[in-house]
Amino acid sequence: MRCRSLAFLAVLLMVPIAALAQTNPFDGLNARGRAYLDASVYAQQKAQWLARVDAMPENVDVLEGAAEFFMPFDRPLAHDLFQRARDLEPTNPKWVQKLAFFHRLNASSGDAAEARLALSLAERAYAMDPSQSSALTDLPAMAFDAGDMTKARTYAEQLLTEVGSDRSQWNYGDAVHKGNLILGRIAVREGRLAEAVTFLRASGDTPGSGVLNSFGPNMSLAKDLLERGEVEAVLNYFESCRLFWKMGGARLDAWSKDVQAGNIPNFGASLRY
Repeated sequence: MRCRSLAFLAVLLMVPIAALAQTNPFDGLNARGRAYLDASVYAQQKAQWLARVDAMPENVDVLEGAAEFFMPFDRPLAHDLFQRARDLEPTNPKWVQKLAFFHRLNASSGDAAEARLALSLAERAYAMDPSQSSALTDLPAMAFDAGDMTKARTYAEQLLTEVGSDRSQWNYGDAVHKGNLILGRIAVREGRLAEAVTFLRASGDTPGSGVLNSFGPNMSLAKDLLERGEVEAVLNYFESCRLFWKMGGARLDAWSKDVQAGNIPNFGASLRY
């Protein structure tokens, strides 16, 4: 397969630069999904992206597209491409945010140093452009993962204060969910279980969002509380989540059965969303 990949790259390098600039190495997420499932397709699309980067090394859109493609399986290469885009546009907070997300992915395995680096970069991106509310939305959880409970509390309270009761704000649903969730997790750590239950209820009292409605709500606070015997509160939380997570009915049913049987469900990726 490697030989075929190199041969494919050699052919691509013979294509005029103008042609490379006018073609996209894949035709959308479906094609990318095929590449991630088929090693030979991945090798072909990897070769296309590398050829395009070589042809247009200062085109930040190309660098970004390639980095996003390489993120799952060639993460060091993705980091290098994001860094190159940042070097080309040092005042653009977008690239700092991308690097923060990169290190947050690395931290998902429990790497505390990566979590601290992700937080530092996210804070830098937010300082560069405080109008980017999406950056603030993620800061509470990033600070929590980095072990800085003071910052986690501050960012969560700031997030909830900024959205207030204005449901017209685009990030209202995510802000309500994420801000209360982190305040609840802090309360659990500090032994304030009654407050944690209140925060869990508030976290589920969200109108939802694009992410919440599809990928679903975060279950880390629910898991924290189940480990401390707060069964009824978690079951009620599941029912609140049904109102916006229409796609998650089957999983909520399964989790509810587990909890009623005295078990803690395997929440999987729902601990990270």
